[in-house]
Amino acid sequence: MIYRVDITRWGAFFSVPLSVAQTHLKLSSGEQIKALLYILSQGTPMVDCDEIARTLGISAEAAEECVLYWHSLGVLSIEGKKQTAPAAAENPCVEIQAEAKRTINKESKPQKAVIKYQSSELNRLAEENGEIKELFHQAQASLCRPINYSDMGCLTKLYEYYGFPVATIVMLLDYCHSIHKDNMAYIEKVADSWYNDGITDPKDADIKVKYLMEYHSFENEVKRLLGLKAKTTAKQAAFFEEWKSLGLSPELIEYAGEISIDKSDKHNISLEYMDPILKRWALENIASVEEAKKQDNDKKPAASRSGRSNNKNSKEKADAKSRYTDDVEKWLARHGIEE
Repeated sequence: MIYRVDITRWGAFFSVPLSVAQTHLKLSSGEQIKALLYILSQGTPMVDCDEIARTLGISAEAAEECVLYWHSLGVLSIEGKKQTAPAAAENPCVEIQAEAKRTINKESKPQKAVIKYQSSELNRLAEENGEIKELFHQAQASLCRPINYSDMGCLTKLYEYYGFPVATIVMLLDYCHSIHKDNMAYIEKVADSWYNDGITDPKDADIKVKYLMEYHSFENEVKRLLGLKAKTTAKQAAFFEEWKSLGLSPELIEYAGEISIDKSDKHNISLEYMDPILKRWALENIASVEEAKKQDNDKKPAASRSGRSNNKNSKEKADAKSRYTDDVEKWLARHGIEE
């Protein structure tokens, strides 16, 4: 089907390099394309990554990665960085220049560094090492999308620099994809956290992933029951993680939330108010809403008795005052004294 496009409807124009449309569309992500279009539309050599992030609704780190991605392809030239030659149309491979000396040492903790690979080097490694080739294949299945040379470079870094087995990397990719955070910057951040915690073996990774999946399921269920729709804050996450470690059920947490609403002037849920209640319940081995309600009901009779006692004392005081008043009035009448 061929369509006729009415170009007279367009407003202002800006130029896009032909190589982008003919060569790089297939391997570039949506965020990368959007970032480039925004940069080209500004008509200025100054690029503010924070402004790109706000416009696209992404993190500043992700925006900077997009800028560096187009720099690595030769589409953009960044002052202070060595410019790479533009990729030829017949060879859409990304030629990435090393910005730091690559050091492979599986025995020592990797230091934070920028490690990048040339596409020719990645191709050679995949041909010579069957595990790396299998890693690239498995990564596409885990992420449910094609991977480009920038992705391959990150995966190779996890394999060579961090020393992760292929099975561990695949579990990491599966986990990140399941929580909808499968960009390579986030994947490497999680990988670094795992490495620092000594999690490299597939068995340890499997235990970690199961825990994380259970936690996210718990967190999502608690947020749903409490009506919290915004992104989880660090303070909220700390509460959720502690409540999960105490073995508290989402239903019990929901009941504590109802109590906090009843005690709030603004009729809002207060995690700070809920926290000591939940900790007390955990200390008293209260595991269900029924047990928590029963405990509340057991405490009410004592309070009621106290209330009845107070009412009785008040009535006695009122009667005594009334009798005293009558006696005074009678005495005044006997002595002919008007009040």
